[in-house]
Amino acid sequence: MLITLTLLAVLALLLTVAISTLSGRRFIEFQTRLSGRFDGLLPEGFRIDGNREFLDKLVPAFLQPRTVVYDVGGGENPVVGPERKTELDLRVIGVDIDGGELASAPAGSYDQTVCADISGYQGPEDGDPVICQALLEHVRDTGAALRAISTILKRGGRALIFVPSRNAVYARLNLLLPEALNRKILFTVFPETRRDHGFRASMTDARLPVLSAWQRNAVS
Repeated sequence: MLITLTLLAVLALLLTVAISTLSGRRFIEFQTRLSGRFDGLLPEGFRIDGNREFLDKLVPAFLQPRTVVYDVGGGENPVVGPERKTELDLRVIGVDIDGGELASAPAGSYDQTVCADISGYQGPEDGDPVICQALLEHVRDTGAALRAISTILKRGGRALIFVPSRNAVYARLNLLLPEALNRKILFTVFPETRRDHGFRASMTDARLPVLSAWQRNAVS
């Protein structure tokens, strides 16, 4: 079943590229509308946008006044904006491998920035919560990244992590197709992403011993 879906997705994706070169944005907008109508046929539980649910509901539920918040991988688009940060009197620390991204964040977003690869970072155990949105799927050593996040958390602290499903058809397709083809498709359909996107995805497993250490560090 998964193989059939993947083959269909490959054909659909190649067709999208061919048509988009002729019709551009209008074809993409049509596909978006069509997908929205299809979603409307599904039960409500299947129509949830996980990313928006994470940003709009989960994260706000764990933000408490006058706490230290770490945004791991937020770069120039921090999860907690300057207004919310000021409202709750938060101390927000941004951790990202790209110092340029951190510097490009809206003014007042971060009280401190740390330019580091999360896989090798050692935290001060003072964060609650630690927010990590759509980063771990791009980290080659997921276990090391989780260990690093656990060192950022204070005792009893929580890590809020959003990761797209590795079993989604588009994710499997991304791993099956050659990287050069992936980039060509992306840049043909969305040429404006040529400068900021197109990094290689890496889907790896976090082993149980790592998760156990994570739990011990996070629970008081």
